[in-house]
Amino acid sequence: DLRRPELAAITRELAVMLGAGQDIDRALRFLVETMPRARVRAVLDGVRTRVRDGRALHVAMGRYPGSFPRLYIGMVRAAEASGDLAPTMERLALLLERERALAATVQSAMIYPAILTLAATGSIYLLLTQVLPQFTPLFAQNGATLPASTQLMIQAGDWLGRYGPAVPPVLLALVALGRIMLRRPSVRLRADRWLLALPV
Repeated sequence: DLRRPELAAITRELAVMLGAGQDIDRALRFLVETMPRARVRAVLDGVRTRVRDGRALHVAMGRYPGSFPRLYIGMVRAAEASGDLAPTMERLALLLERERALAATVQSAMIYPAILTLAATGSIYLLLTQVLPQFTPLFAQNGATLPASTQLMIQAGDWLGRYGPAVPPVLLALVALGRIMLRRPSVRLRADRWLLALPV
């Protein structure tokens, strides 16, 4: 499957070549010959073969739903119907580049908060599982009734001491599941629409 940066680069190249008057077959041949990754070349060669066999470009791209989102294919289909393919590829290139810029901005903006969150989480974990349990016997010896908040913290520390090591694998599994779900065209389409609706 095409990665998003690869799709953006391919779309930009198609926009430039079609805008310069090249036909789609020659543009696809150039991409097949110049793209570095073998899987990308195979997808583009499959698209080119189907176009040479007389199929519309959007139909050829539709054979690779993991590489070309439905929104992308729909815009190509509308462009072919209106004879407006070169400007549409330019718009698609801009949209994909905007998406990349937004993703890079979000990623860079999240690094520092993520570090702070990780440090705070680690501190709380150590407090609940290492520090607080040392005071629990003292509380019991005094026989004092502990506030509900303190009891809750003790119970949380006990739970984390027992099940805490299982939390990171579960979180990693959820992240992996999210990445797998984003490979589904319907889920990716919703994510694309959400990203494109965000201001940059």
